[in-house]
Amino acid sequence: MAEKRLAKILSNHAAALAVSLDATVESFYHGLDQDPVSHRILSILSAEERQQLHQSQVAHLRLLIDPTADSVQRQVMAERAGDIHAMIGVPASSLVNAFGLYLHKISQAILSLPCPLVERSTLLHIVSQRIQTDLQWQMKRMDSHQASVDQVEETLMTLCQSDRPWADIIRGVLDIFLDIPGISGSGFVRQGASQEFVAEFVSGDYERYWAAIQKHDLDSRLSGMARCFIKAAHEQQPIRIANFTQHEYQALRHAAAEAGVRSAISVPIAEHAEHSLPILCLTSPYPNTFNATPLSRVIQGISVQLNAAYRRAADIQDAVIGISFTERRFYRSLLTRGGLVMFYQPIVDLVSGAVIKVEALARLQLPEGKILSPAQFLPWFGQNELAELFSRGLTQALDQLAAWDRAGLALRMNINLPPEILVHPECPNWVACALRQSAIAPHRLHLELLETKAPPNQNQRDRAIARLAEIGVQLDMDDLGSGYSSLQRLHLMPFAGIKVDQGIMQGCLEGSSKALGIANAITLLGRDLGLSVVIEGLENPGLIEVAAILGAHKGQGYEIARPMPAADLAPWITRWVWTINPQSPRTAIGTWAKFWQWQRQAPWTRANNLNFPACGIGHFVREQGLQGSELDLAHQAMYNAMESADHDAAQMQVSQIERHLIALIT
Repeated sequence: MAEKRLAKILSNHAAALAVSLDATVESFYHGLDQDPVSHRILSILSAEERQQLHQSQVAHLRLLIDPTADSVQRQVMAERAGDIHAMIGVPASSLVNAFGLYLHKISQAILSLPCPLVERSTLLHIVSQRIQTDLQWQMKRMDSHQASVDQVEETLMTLCQSDRPWADIIRGVLDIFLDIPGISGSGFVRQGASQEFVAEFVSGDYERYWAAIQKHDLDSRLSGMARCFIKAAHEQQPIRIANFTQHEYQALRHAAAEAGVRSAISVPIAEHAEHSLPILCLTSPYPNTFNATPLSRVIQGISVQLNAAYRRAADIQDAVIGISFTERRFYRSLLTRGGLVMFYQPIVDLVSGAVIKVEALARLQLPEGKILSPAQFLPWFGQNELAELFSRGLTQALDQLAAWDRAGLALRMNINLPPEILVHPECPNWVACALRQSAIAPHRLHLELLETKAPPNQNQRDRAIARLAEIGVQLDMDDLGSGYSSLQRLHLMPFAGIKVDQGIMQGCLEGSSKALGIANAITLLGRDLGLSVVIEGLENPGLIEVAAILGAHKGQGYEIARPMPAADLAPWITRWVWTINPQSPRTAIGTWAKFWQWQRQAPWTRANNLNFPACGIGHFVREQGLQGSELDLAHQAMYNAMESADHDAAQMQVSQIERHLIALIT
């Protein structure tokens, strides 16, 4: 009975109260303008938006005094309002003050009603209770919003600090940001070589937003959006657009309106990135979203962690020209729809020159026939794509090895095994299945393991290596001398071979004695451990001579052959001619390597053992017609000093010879 009586009183006076709602809301906003935080939010709205907000507040109040509205309807309305207030950054204190204004204005309207005092008191009690309950529901939703932001922050931090590929990290970050109420789109944007910005990864509504920008903001190098990105990168500060309807660039206003975006933020994620200017972008259908204090704090913290993850991803930094999200999707589809083709690079014996192995290298082939190198697609592949690439590439390579067997061409096969795939629980099954289907003996497959970063779980990695060894495949440590390759693991784990990092050979080309010494030390270490030593990066005849002189077993590089389609290998082998003689090098760098190796034995300190011709200088001088040159004169002076047992003079001439040879190399 009491509830019916209260409802009747509210029903009797609801119409009279409704008349005063416009004035109540107008007074309400006038009061809010006195609060600095509320004033800042209201000031970014256009006149049209202010009018829409006014009408929404009138509708909100009308439902509060509607006698037919039950608690469920009012709770839904209040929670929706609480969500919006949280998303646009209204502080709880401002909301409490606002409700105080509401209550004051409504109370004035009720007390002025022409009805008995007892009814006015009862009506004031009902409306006050509804307003207080509405405030409680809104505050709970704002607390819930804060909890969601905190939970998302923790998830984002964990992902950014993980060892997952960059593509997985940035995709995950963009997806997780969408779990924060009020964020509708996220993207990762970088500047390409032509100074145009490319959206490499997108999530949520950012694709629609980016399409609208391309449509309305035509010059992507000098556009309003580009200016925001460049300013964020150069100032190393997030650039916020609180409300696109008030933006100075008309093109951006149109683009945002078409995409349903009201506010956005551009966050630089790499300090001093001179070329690519990587930017994290977030959008919202609500104004002022990215000025909200809790969200600003999260974005600031995540940008630091994302910066660190980006710095760890060296392949992404080197890939200055990014690919758009549409191209990336296309590349992923190529991977599973017949676009993967394996190219093969010969590996030769450095004594006989015989081709004994090939390394299978992944390529993507476009429908028109164009071939994409790994640098054009690998940096944007995540763990799922890498797993697909490895399993399909392995199957294709072993099937090709079987085809060569049938054609009478007996070879072994090398293929790269990324660290992310090494620890994949299905990796041994993929390898065993591919070997079984192709009928290839396991020992003919060499898996090259490269560790470009410290593994998060060394025990898991070592167990994975042991499982592969049990299958019978050969395991090679790739690029020894770079990354996180461990000499202790080389001793303890069942490796069959090592590859000397091509960066070391590049150092030799630059005349670095340290690089030559490192290459020599790694080669000797491998031989002493009974491992097969391959030196890669042999890009000219001189480097082939160096590899052979140092005693490496096998060599690989562009001077021998570039990666080629399977059909080209047999014809290439028939044309291949081995012309290298490590005993009589014909290049300056080969002669330097032979002389470096010879003089390290300090032959001038041993009586009756000059072994003068073994240094290689005389042969090189005659072959190159350098008689009478400074190199020839230093060579003769060294010989004279050795004959007279003048060790200091001999050593001085050795240094002169090395200087002359390095000058010829560089």
